[in-house]
Amino acid sequence: MRPLLISAALLLLVQLFAMPATPWEFDEMLFFRGIHSFDPVAHHPPPPGYPVFMLVGHLVRLIVPSDMAAMLVISVAGTMIAFVMFALAFRNLTGNATAGLAGAILFYFSPAMLVHSTLPIAENGALALLATALYFGSRRDSPAAFAVFAALSIGWRIQFAIFVVPLFLVAVLMMKRWRDRAIALGAFTIVCLLWLVPLTMAVGGSVDDLVRFQRKQADYLVAHDADQSRTGWTLPRLALRFIAHPWGTKVMSFPLLLVAAAGFVELARRRQKAAVPLAVAALAYIAFALWVMDPADGVRYAIPFVMSTAFLAGVGAVRWIPRPYVAIAIAAIGGIVYTSSLLSQRSSSPSPPVQAVEYVNATIPKNAVALYELPLWPHATYFFADRNPQRVDLGLAVYYDKPEVPLFIYADGLSTQPGARVFRWKPSDAYSKLTRNHYRVVSIIPLPPERRFRVLSGIHAPEREIEGEEWRWIASPGELQLPAGPARRVTLRIGLPSIYPFEANDVQVTVLDVPATEPRRLESRRHFVHLVRARPASLAIDVPAGAPIIRIEAAKSFVPAEVAGSLSFDPRRLSVKLYSLETTRAAAAVAPPAGFRRPAPQTAPQQRPPARRPRAAA
Repeated sequence: MRPLLISAALLLLVQLFAMPATPWEFDEMLFFRGIHSFDPVAHHPPPPGYPVFMLVGHLVRLIVPSDMAAMLVISVAGTMIAFVMFALAFRNLTGNATAGLAGAILFYFSPAMLVHSTLPIAENGALALLATALYFGSRRDSPAAFAVFAALSIGWRIQFAIFVVPLFLVAVLMMKRWRDRAIALGAFTIVCLLWLVPLTMAVGGSVDDLVRFQRKQADYLVAHDADQSRTGWTLPRLALRFIAHPWGTKVMSFPLLLVAAAGFVELARRRQKAAVPLAVAALAYIAFALWVMDPADGVRYAIPFVMSTAFLAGVGAVRWIPRPYVAIAIAAIGGIVYTSSLLSQRSSSPSPPVQAVEYVNATIPKNAVALYELPLWPHATYFFADRNPQRVDLGLAVYYDKPEVPLFIYADGLSTQPGARVFRWKPSDAYSKLTRNHYRVVSIIPLPPERRFRVLSGIHAPEREIEGEEWRWIASPGELQLPAGPARRVTLRIGLPSIYPFEANDVQVTVLDVPATEPRRLESRRHFVHLVRARPASLAIDVPAGAPIIRIEAAKSFVPAEVAGSLSFDPRRLSVKLYSLETTRAAAAVAPPAGFRRPAPQTAPQQRPPARRPRAAA
């Protein structure tokens, strides 16, 4: 017991060091909103619902002063409970206290858990319940307690059903008495019904509503996680992502995985039947992960399998390494060193999304509308609730022709647009391997009237690299409309990326005259440009007064998923990239269409000077 208490105290110190200073990841803000209003249909919290987590979060929030603090209390408490219970459960499964503690240490000092165990997310409480279920299941004399905690772990994080249900069913089948089986099945069913009832009420009130809600989530899983998100991923890369990346670099992960394999052989040699449910659950879970889960979320989604691997590695270390605690201490220290860059930035400075929010609140007028890119949707709706947050193209459709309304884009990644402010954390191998690789760089991009337009058709939402280019893909054809105004010059920067199925492409840009007072299209003007791969071109076009439409049509287009030899699952039809659009007053005025009335000049609202210097601004 003494080594367990010392290890728990050391883990608590690491937890306090790794505590994030501000919100950071996608789900966090959705959980914050869910503890105030349980509405899974509105993604508060995100599907499939988390009813037990949200109930506990609501109760803790009543006595803790902020959403972030309430969730951190739950996560740290869950981590400490889970650490102790996993150590005890692993001891029971192996009959060796040293192996049990070794497995718990390897799990919670793994790079994956050092990053995720303090985040205000659902995994940590669910792991505490799962560890408690494993503990009672390993005792074999508490079928009711085993079933209750297994059911609660699913109610806390429903995705854990992929792991817990095989674990529970195999454990029930291995029970020696029918009475114990009946008790376990009854308790499991009753507890699941208790959390299913409020979830059903929250999504509509009937079983049909619940089935429809979960089916919609399943359809998204099939279309996105199991398909489009796997662009560029081969099976070996997926295996590395879900199995090796949680342990860090190859130098760290491969030796540990070998020790875990040795632990599996040792348990099989000893015919340790008590570990069979855990082994079956781990194999079922990793098979499902490799089959359908989003690799971007791979490390976080792999956490139940990481726990099982740590258990096997603990067994293998005690059996085959002469001084196992020395090796385990080296592995734990290696995990801390490997993640230290990410953890130190996260604990000592606001996340880049929050740095951007602080900058906006200090420098941009209160009447400015926030246009967000999809990865930052939870952050925008939580932090910019008073700024009418909208998706970029939906907001432009409303405000592109209203120069009196300031607009800015809240962007996940780098921007080189004039006036953009960039906020970033330093890059690291740990960040790229252990996270979704979002939110390390965030930009605030002002959108003055001369860079606004409305997408009519065939022009996709903005995309950008973390530290690289930004663009919009154009289908063929794509159409956009400029705001009403005088004759002016439009400069389009378009091109073909370096990885492109054609060496060159010919593009026709057509200007369709649309008076401000008439919705019909009049005469057109055509311009042509020959594009070569990796050599963008700028095209300057004089357009008439009014609200002209610009039509961009390429001679060639392609569907990435249909390109021979491509690893892409992207079903869109694409032609060329639009890198930027900007209007200026034309050198020679173009005669306005009949009936056009030149609008009165608009005066841009004056911005306040910054109240304070924003942190980490590039």
